[in-house]
Amino acid sequence: MSSLSFKAGDFKQTDRQKKDVEKIVNGIISDIYRMLKGMPVDDYKTTYTYGLPILFQIPNMSHEVSKRKVYAKLIMELLRRDFEVAFDDSEKDRVSIEITIYSKEELHERDQETAIIDRYRKKKRPTIAYTDKIPS
Repeated sequence: MSSLSFKAGDFKQTDRQKKDVEKIVNGIISDIYRMLKGMPVDDYKTTYTYGLPILFQIPNMSHEVSKRKVYAKLIMELLRRDFEVAFDDSEKDRVSIEITIYSKEELHERDQETAIIDRYRKKKRPTIAYTDKIPS
């Protein structure tokens, strides 16, 4: 039997790393809040894109693990705040997140309101051009 004393927990995420991830996510959430707060209210502009960092400096955590932890926590936090979210990491050097501020139900309601107005909108009658000529 070995005299080394260690457990599986010794190799897992530390409390310090968890706090670092939380701090990064809170910073991104604050930036998103400032971006959205500065936008004019327009229910036809429903989706906003926010560029995300691709490198995170978390001690003793690999680049891939830190990205996974930060992005997952960010998505969960935005969902918890009732945003619709689409994550895009399809490009190598660019990661973004699309944030929809209206739920699918609210967008459907908006579309229904617009359809009702369009359906009952008074139609313009075509104008008839009159001339002095009498048809022969």
